[in-house]
Amino acid sequence: MNIPKDYYLRLATNDYFIKFCRSNISKNELINLIDKNKSKLFTLEIELFNGSWDICTPSINIQQSRIGKYVIIHKIIDKS
Repeated sequence: MNIPKDYYLRLATNDYFIKFCRSNISKNELINLIDKNKSKLFTLEIELFNGSWDICTPSINIQQSRIGKYVIIHKIIDKS
């Protein structure tokens, strides 16, 4: 099985990077949900941000990162 490195959430016409290090669910929890739910439609509580995708802990050292809009997932509300 080829597991993608990055995951994106599709909202209307835009895709948003999922920043798991700030989310309340793990990448494995999302993978398991997708595997069990063939429709791949879910109701999630999310929050939208704009900033660094790859930096998870504050640091005084300058770090390179992809920058743009991303979401964090607070919880899975419905597994329709």
